[in-house]
Amino acid sequence: MVPPVLALLCLLTAGAAISGTAGSLVFGASLVVFIFPGFWLARFRFAGWERLLVGTCLGYLVTSFVASGLYRLQILAVPSVVAGVLMLSLVLAPAWRGAVSKSPECGHRGWLVASMLIPPLLVLIPFLKVGAETLEGVAYRAYFSADLMTHLSVVGELQKGAFPPENPFYAGEPLGYYWLFFLFPSLVGKWIGNQEALLLTYLFGGLVFAGLGYAVARRLVSESGRAFLAVLFLLVATSFEGLTIVARSMWLGEPLGIFRTMNVDAFSRWVLELTSIDGLHRSLLYTPQHLFSYSLLLILVLLVLRGEPRGVVSSVIAGGLLGGMAGTSIVTAMLAGPWLVIVRVSRGGDPRAMARDLAVVGTVSIACLAWFFYLGFFGDAGAALTLRRPQLLEIPALIIFECGPLVMLSVASWKSRT
Repeated sequence: MVPPVLALLCLLTAGAAISGTAGSLVFGASLVVFIFPGFWLARFRFAGWERLLVGTCLGYLVTSFVASGLYRLQILAVPSVVAGVLMLSLVLAPAWRGAVSKSPECGHRGWLVASMLIPPLLVLIPFLKVGAETLEGVAYRAYFSADLMTHLSVVGELQKGAFPPENPFYAGEPLGYYWLFFLFPSLVGKWIGNQEALLLTYLFGGLVFAGLGYAVARRLVSESGRAFLAVLFLLVATSFEGLTIVARSMWLGEPLGIFRTMNVDAFSRWVLELTSIDGLHRSLLYTPQHLFSYSLLLILVLLVLRGEPRGVVSSVIAGGLLGGMAGTSIVTAMLAGPWLVIVRVSRGGDPRAMARDLAVVGTVSIACLAWFFYLGFFGDAGAALTLRRPQLLEIPALIIFECGPLVMLSVASWKSRT
């Protein structure tokens, strides 16, 4: 249990720098209450620190579902959420008491701690400079503030309590956005400030993702040190876009000062005019809802590596994970859903059991999706979908620029195994 405790201390320490000691403690205490029901769910297939990491993520998801129902009834408030958490825990505790997993922990705890320290090291300094007072006024990075201001607006609308929430940019229109993830900061923001609550929630999401990333990597490789390097590459060196700017400077004589004025994470989109894949730098800094969707995907991968889904209970969890992905970043669910079906079918077994498992997964995930449509998450986004002819060089270019370091890491890992 040491790594999650250290992660919480890291979150509180970083939070003290962002919102002060009192604000950090309020955020930490509120977060523990919010995620508590997830620890009962995680008892089914996880043990040790994996159980705590998975439980943290599942708890945030299920309590957000409860909060979304309270918001729909226009009774979302701290007392009603606490009551919902207690009722949910009372229901889950007896049902899962006999389902404690005794599976061994996977990986060295020290490397887990090192992996979870990566996100704070990457984002803390930028977060400390958000909204800094300068002679020219309040300082925000242009490409950062676009998402942060959107999230501040979303939180502000949720705090009004009216359903449906109004689009703050188009008066009179409902807000079509992934606001499920932002219900927690909308509650805590009333106490410590909305910007501080959002930045601490961003940081919390990064810690959980890094821990789950290490758990998956450790299941796939034989050494804890290699699992840490995989997480390091995943978070620090996702793409070669920054390196491309250095190369252009060397070959074309462009000044390296461009690093101070250009979003290097979007270089392939803006300069090379390719279809950009969102890197994890953006998710760590200012798209936490997408990062949370990826965290749910990592839990699903852990289940699949353990032979899941098999049986009704694990299929319900898998369907809930897909539904949660749809409510935080629907593209993740669109990719993970077919993959899960292919994996389950390829494993074979009793056709009736397979059909039952897939039917449960599909029913739960579709029910979640229906709830999100009812809440108005997606708005008119579907009308904006357009198709174009593919560019033949686009796929290899995306692999090289957007995922180059990860491809190299995968090839190195494969060669070491062979």
